[in-house]
Amino acid sequence: MSTIDPEFPFFQDLRGVKKILSFGGWAFSTDPSTYMIFRNAVASESSRSALISNIVNFVNDNDLDGVDIDWEYLDEPDIPGIPAGTDDDSTGLFLLLDELKQSFALLAFGKTISITAPASYWYLQHFPIMALSTVVDYIVYMTYDLHGQWDYGRAYSDTGCPAGDCLRSHVNMTETVNALSMITKAGVASNKVVVGVSSYARSFGMITPGCWTEMCPYMGPDSGALAGQCTNTAGYLANYELNLVITENPTAEQYWDQDSYSNILVYNNTQWAAYMNDTNKQTREVIYGALSFLGSSDWAVDLQVEFGSDSGSSSSGSSGSGDNIVYIDPGIWSSASAEITALPGVTLIWPPKPLATPTTITFPPWTTTVSYSYLTTLTSTLSNGATSTYPWVINATTSIISATATSTSLGGVFIWGDQTEVLPPETETIGGTTTIIGGITLSPKTITVTPNPHPTQTQTTKDPELNTRTTSWKSGDTPGPTSTPGCDGCGKTCELFCDPDCPFCPPGVFGNPDGDGGDDGDDDDNTSTTTTTETAITTVLEEVVSGDAFPTGVLASSDVASLGSLMISMWNTENPGDPFGVTTTTTTTTTQAPPSSTSTAPPPPPTPTADCYFWDEDFVAFQFEIFNIAGWSTDGGAALHKQEDGCGALTFWTWNDATSTDAAYVYFDLPVVLKAGCVERAVKSAGGPSLSCQGQGDEFPVRKRSPNSNSSIAAAPPVPPLTSQKLRTLQIVYGNNTDRSYKYTPQDWTKPDPS
Repeated sequence: MSTIDPEFPFFQDLRGVKKILSFGGWAFSTDPSTYMIFRNAVASESSRSALISNIVNFVNDNDLDGVDIDWEYLDEPDIPGIPAGTDDDSTGLFLLLDELKQSFALLAFGKTISITAPASYWYLQHFPIMALSTVVDYIVYMTYDLHGQWDYGRAYSDTGCPAGDCLRSHVNMTETVNALSMITKAGVASNKVVVGVSSYARSFGMITPGCWTEMCPYMGPDSGALAGQCTNTAGYLANYELNLVITENPTAEQYWDQDSYSNILVYNNTQWAAYMNDTNKQTREVIYGALSFLGSSDWAVDLQVEFGSDSGSSSSGSSGSGDNIVYIDPGIWSSASAEITALPGVTLIWPPKPLATPTTITFPPWTTTVSYSYLTTLTSTLSNGATSTYPWVINATTSIISATATSTSLGGVFIWGDQTEVLPPETETIGGTTTIIGGITLSPKTITVTPNPHPTQTQTTKDPELNTRTTSWKSGDTPGPTSTPGCDGCGKTCELFCDPDCPFCPPGVFGNPDGDGGDDGDDDDNTSTTTTTETAITTVLEEVVSGDAFPTGVLASSDVASLGSLMISMWNTENPGDPFGVTTTTTTTTTQAPPSSTSTAPPPPPTPTADCYFWDEDFVAFQFEIFNIAGWSTDGGAALHKQEDGCGALTFWTWNDATSTDAAYVYFDLPVVLKAGCVERAVKSAGGPSLSCQGQGDEFPVRKRSPNSNSSIAAAPPVPPLTSQKLRTLQIVYGNNTDRSYKYTPQDWTKPDPS
């Protein structure tokens, strides 16, 4: 405690937060003078008991809310300067945490226990992570430091870079998603994982000025990066130091690396740093929440600002100096210059642009279609003179143009056995009488329709510029003119799922997360970004709406006979000389009778059918297509979707209902690491047949489908091509596995289920 004694009283005085004290850390775990403390503490029952007693007393005496054990790393194989760990580290840590949990339950009830775990497989493999997750409240998962100067010379550290000297972001989003997949596949529940975000950059010295992308080399083995004035460590810059460079160094250029989802800063021609700014962090936190992870942990808040001020903290509810979200006062539009002041990098929430003069907006006539049906009765006279009365339903559609209108709906073709009848057209008037050509007049039917509150036609001419005022921006510590959120005339921030950085957006929308906050006025920045606001896409949450439910039943035989008689009668009337019509005339007499209690056996259920093909999506995912779906999956694919989702992270689910000519079909993607036969067993569980998927593609048996090439499968409905946009999204979700191919083994129903 000696090194933090001066700060500890401030920590104790914090209010409105959970106070968790973390023991350990990188230096403590790896320094030759301290690395043995953790190892010795878990080595025996007596040493564990002593440590647990001390922790319980310390937590209670100082009114803390919990503890975190940050051992970097137990059973490590290769950390320089200290001997490799052993299996005893892993076993000892589990026993310590298990015994600490029991002691907290008795002596420190309500206090939390957590551990810190690496996102690198090289070190995480030595953690019995699933077992550890059962004895802690949560795991702080360090999804940062994925790359650094230590990669230099390591052939397998940087994908596609054998020398290990390529500029890679230490917060690469694809690698982060892979790490999250790794820990959950190891058996850890996602709601026990707190995902790490960082307030610092890993920096390098570039060999080639101007070459800042992921295949560009950096200097080594010693770091060529400049040390920060506060952190004083080559290769490591706090966000506070980055902001100083951005605001004070005229050579600073900011870039957005879409592939790694990282902010990039280049300055002094050869200094390169990858990091997350506050907007990036906020976007990632939304993503992690949407994926059901517990939350996020920022390393570290003291790297964001100097002297503990709040000038660098993220805020969405104020517009004070240094906040990352600034609300512009609506009076900006009446000012002489329309100029605002703010620090670079803040998000500007502009008020709506007012109209220069009063403007009248007119809407064109509104047209829509209403579908409706009438229940009535018809009486038919058969060829022998007998009559039959039966229920009849009239289905039709009408177009509403402006207020009311009369329209004619075309008739249709009715087929009964070997006979065909062309039904006449119908004329309908909304609000008036309904006339059916043929002499039957029904009572008026009223349908109330509420028009959409917006135009339904596409404008052919561009709207005139109603307010031509331009705005400008200048750098300054105190933003202005500002207002408070929710003021009269103020703008609004982007709501959740209105942000193009939403993880569930269509492919291709992972653009610059700073693009939604308005123009910062710095023209030079525009030359360094890779996306523009013109490509912004809005994502709308989809809601499944069930159709109206109608009772169904089997027609009585008398009703069927009556309907047949009517069709034959109509045919004979239109075709009096047709001998076929005469010979097939049937006489049926109907009388009123009480309902019969006799029941018949229901028809046997239809035999489910389906076929299945699959291929790989450029080694990143498997795409499956299940088609010729009949006799099952009558719920729009909902049950099948639920079952297939159990095979892995399911994406790009696209269900197509059956039509008059084609059976229903669906296609979707699953990760390449897939349990044998899982897709087929999911089909069976959803009520489908016992099928076996067949591999397809241009390079069988690899089953590879290259980007922008169509699938050419003769027997199956066509699916969209694998575009570069979709491939990029798959790589974000599943990771980039281009260095190897995986094989999916279809289900063999002649063998027992391996599960």
